[in-house]
Order: sequence, then C-alpha cells, then structure tokens
Amino acid sequence: VLTTETNLDRMLQRCCEQIVRHLGAAFARIWTINESRDCLHLKASAGLYTNLNGSRSRISSDGDTKIWQAYQSKSPFITNHVNGDPHVEDQGWVEREKIRSFGGYPLVLGDQVIGVFAMFSRIAIEPDEFESMELLAHQIALGISRKWSEVKQKTLQQRLGALTGHLQQVQEQEKMHLARELHDELGQQLTAATLELYNLRENCRERMGDEPFSDMERDFNEINQALQTMMDTTESMVMGLRPVILDDLGLLAALEWLIDQYADQSAFKIDFIDQVGRLTLNHQQSIALYRIAQECLTNIARHAKATQASLRLERRTDSVDMTIADNGIGLVDSEIDQRKSFGILGMKERANLFGWELSIRGSTGRGTTVILRIPNKNEGPDNDD
Repeated sequence: VLTTETNLDRMLQRCCEQIVRHLGAAFARIWTINESRDCLHLKASAGLYTNLNGSRSRISSDGDTKIWQAYQSKSPFITNHVNGDPHVEDQGWVEREKIRSFGGYPLVLGDQVIGVFAMFSRIAIEPDEFESMELLAHQIALGISRKWSEVKQKTLQQRLGALTGHLQQVQEQEKMHLARELHDELGQQLTAATLELYNLRENCRERMGDEPFSDMERDFNEINQALQTMMDTTESMVMGLRPVILDDLGLLAALEWLIDQYADQSAFKIDFIDQVGRLTLNHQQSIALYRIAQECLTNIARHAKATQASLRLERRTDSVDMTIADNGIGLVDSEIDQRKSFGILGMKERANLFGWELSIRGSTGRGTTVILRIPNKNEGPDNDD
C-alpha cells in the first residue's frame, strides 16, 4: 500500500484497513500535524469507527490525551490496560466496546514528528507486535513524506509550467510588436527610399540626357538592388518573428509556407503530407505547433546533414499526430537528453503546456523522427482565441 498507492489520503486509509485486518485491531487511526504544529488532523480511520469528522478529528496541544502525548514526547504510548487509564476519560465507552489495549506511535521523520498512528484492540498486544507496529509507524512516516514531496514537486512543476506558458506568451507578444515595428517603420522607410531613388534617377536622366546619364545608371541600379535586398531581408525577419500567414490563412497554409522557405534556403528536400485537411486548434495552440515545426526544421537544416525530410499530419483514433523525420546523421539518446539542448527543451515545454506528447527517436546514420501527439480533446470549435 505504501509503495503502490498514488493518493496520500487513500494510502493512509488503506494502511488503517490493513492494520485492522492483519493485526486484529478494533480500529486504527492516523493523524498528521498541521503547519502551525499545534493540532493533529485525523486523516484515516478504519474498523469500528470510520468517521473522519468526529470528536477526535482534531486533537490540539491544550488537550491531555494519549495521542497528543505520543506526538509531544516523540515516544510510543503503549498499554494493555486501557480500562482505568487516566488518559481515557470515557471509561464507559471502554467497557461498552470492550477495549483492552492501545498503541500510539509518533510518525517521526528526522527530528520532526509529522503525525501519530494509533490502534485500539479488544485483546492484549504482545511485545513483538508492539515492535512491529513501531516499525510500521516508521514506514508510514516515510510514505507520508514521500507523498508530500510528490505533491510539492507536482505543484512546482505546475507553477513552472504556468510560468513557461506566460513567458512564451510574452515572447510571442514581443515578437509580434517587433514584427509590426519592422514592417510599419523600417518597411515603409525602405519603400519610401526606393521611390525617392526612382524619382532621383528620372530627374537626373531628364536633366543630363540619356547618354551622359548612362555612366550613372549602374550606380543607381546597385543602390536599388541593395534597397530590394534590405526589403527582402526585412520581410523575412518579419515572417520569422510573426508569420502573418498564420493569422491570415491559418495553420496549414503557414506550415506549407514554412516548408517552402526551408526548401528554398536549404540543401535538402522536404515533403509535406497533409492527411488531416483541417485543424481546429485555438490561436495559442496553433502558434505552439508552428514553433515546434519551425524548431525541428531549423535543427535539420543546421545539424542533420540530411538530403530528405518530411512533415506529415495524420488523424488517428484519439489524436492528431505531426511527424517530422529526416535521413540525416541521427540523434542518440544522450544528445536528446542533454540539459543544454534548449531547442528540444523548448519544444517539450510548449507541448507540455497543452498536455501534448512529444517524443524524439534517433539512430546514428538513420536520421531522427519527432512525433507530436495532440489528443482529440484539444480540438474544438473555438479557433479564434
């Protein structure tokens, strides 16, 4: 139970049930201490009593009970003579339930007591059983500690995931702002400079005549070519920062454009196989998928030494899969898992943000395959978020 149960409350409850079943206890209970360490909270109870909201659901430091004694002293409280015990106020209850023995054990972890485990029995508890229960209490303490650590780790991962999502959203907004500035300011200035150059050339031609102007024609053409190159570079930067086609024509058209760009600029051929036809992802999801595809193609262009690559979209029973494969030198597991593989880490974080699965398989000399699996639940009519 301590190693297989994933939920802390269920783990503690099942521990109590097993104690009742195997040790013959009338009932067994487990309390854990609160954050201010002044009150024990009942977390599990099995046997005669299963109610977690009864009179003993909270045991505070101002009470003189055997449970609090076990917690405060960090020592077991054991007796085979509950009848007449001054720490048991309701002796009538003891007689009615025929309770004879009690064992209360602090749940100690390091120098901290994190709770108390207790069992009540109608028969005498043998010394070896007391020892077994002390060992069991230690195991329960370790189990609680492990579950608390798991909860803290999960909470931390959720917070990191939320922070990652926020940072990625801010990053996309900054990219969009920068793309607008490049397009609206630099793009317009380059366009104006091109028009001014054209007017200047025509004025010079008109004043000098065709024959004298011919010597200057080459200079004007070189300047014009430089301006055209700057305009093309600016447009490429704008599309890299924020693919307008993604907003205007949708994800599939943007992926096609992306593949065409890499095919024109790289030494490998890329096939686009669309077996989906339509993807209904919201805006943030579309950006995430596009960025993952972009990172994969960038890695192929920079590192894979591939001659052939493919991007395939296919619909399965419970998911839509995007598979990007190449015939390059291949990644091995040690390279995939390297902490400095920020591109791969970024792809995984984008996928995790939406509950997608991203797997990377590589083999030396046989290329690399990246599979992004998008559960069908991620698809829906809300495509304009």
